[in-house]
Amino acid sequence: MKTKFLLINAINPAREIEASMPPLGLGYLVSALREEFGEETIEFKIVDRRVKESLKRFKPDLVGITSVSQNYNLAQEYARLTKAPVLVGGIHLTSLPSSLAKGNGDWRHWRGRKDFD
Repeated sequence: MKTKFLLINAINPAREIEASMPPLGLGYLVSALREEFGEETIEFKIVDRRVKESLKRFKPDLVGITSVSQNYNLAQEYARLTKAPVLVGGIHLTSLPSSLAKGNGDWRHWRGRKDFD
């Protein structure tokens, strides 16, 4: 049985500049993890819109969220929508790791592929 891993790019879709750029970092991560663990072990889904719907339909075993500082509040909101373990990363937490709020359940600062070693 595959592990279901939902990756969320926390953007504000109302901002055209954010909505027009694909989440390349998440795509690179998926590629690296598939190379490391094989295609048969993890099922990935990447979203940046309709997050609540995706969480409900995909039913992930693990959630990864990337965010820039101006959208970190969205990342926190998305993380609270799931009971699955959440890995939160991106430039915001890389620059300000202390902003990962304590007491938010099973949230972890995700520093990319090295967290899987």
